Parts: sequence; C-alpha cells; structure tokens
Amino acid sequence: MATHPEFDELTERFFQDVDLIFSTEAELLQFVIEPFSQKRRLSLRDYLSLITSDDFDSKELLDIWNDSKAHWLFHSAPPLRLLLNNIRDRL
Repeated sequence: MATHPEFDELTERFFQDVDLIFSTEAELLQFVIEPFSQKRRLSLRDYLSLITSDDFDSKELLDIWNDSKAHWLFHSAPPLRLLLNNIRDRL
C-alpha cells in the first residue's frame, strides 16, 4: 500500500516522550490533529477508517504503523486500533 501523506505527517507527531508533554489523552490527540486543514482531516479520517477496518488484519495494521515515522512502537494491534479510532473520531 502506498504511503498516505496525512498519515505520514500524523505519525511524525508521535515522537519519543510526546505523551509526557500532555496531561490528558485528549490534549495529546488535539496536538496530533491540529496541523490539518478540514480537507486534509477528511482525507486522514477516510484513511484511518480504511486501515482500522476488518479489511486489514492485525499484522498489516502493525506493519503500516511500525514502518511509519512514529517513534511509538506497538506489539499488538488492539491498542493501536483503539488509538487510531480515537484519532479518527476527533477529525
């Protein structure tokens, strides 16, 4: 699957210790989506819906994330799927 530009930009915001900057998950999620215009949010939301759907198995989802620019690594898909769905729901 080709890299999605908004997803690349989103994952860059998951740098090491970013979670220590914010006191709540809501603040962190706001930080990761704030640079996106409404049009780009719609594109990102569609992409997140696609990769968290049943069409993508756990290994595919983990590969997409762990090959991204994020410093956060996931070893199982359920917490990653939850994080991505939470981001999608805020877009």
